[in-house]
Amino acid sequence: MMVDVDEDVVLEEHTDDEMRPLVDELKLQGQVADEPFDNDISKKQSTTEDTVSIITSDGRNFIGTLKGFDQTINLILDESHERVYSMNQGVEQVVLGLHIIRGDNVAIVGELDDDIDSRIDLSSIKADPLTSVAH
Repeated sequence: MMVDVDEDVVLEEHTDDEMRPLVDELKLQGQVADEPFDNDISKKQSTTEDTVSIITSDGRNFIGTLKGFDQTINLILDESHERVYSMNQGVEQVVLGLHIIRGDNVAIVGELDDDIDSRIDLSSIKADPLTSVAH
């Protein structure tokens, strides 16, 4: 079924059976994790000790090992660093160590695949820094 969202954007709905061959192929290529990441952090006590990427509402990007969080999504990261993006040079990584991020500053929390991340040459990536989230 086609769902018209906008003149420029069209979404398609597919059944699981239709998507399974594509997902299996992407898994073989290493582009999709074997198990989907449950995006409800409140259910993710098992996520602690996983490497995560945090994007804050002011556009900063923090990477680290998730050590804990509370009901207001205050996050504790260990072995953390901030990735600073620039159009003039590659990505700078500022080492922070143990770092706490207040929950009201968190915009996105995502699990990071260490194997894929280690293959990326951050020194060759040039990008504008993210802007703040407008409310």
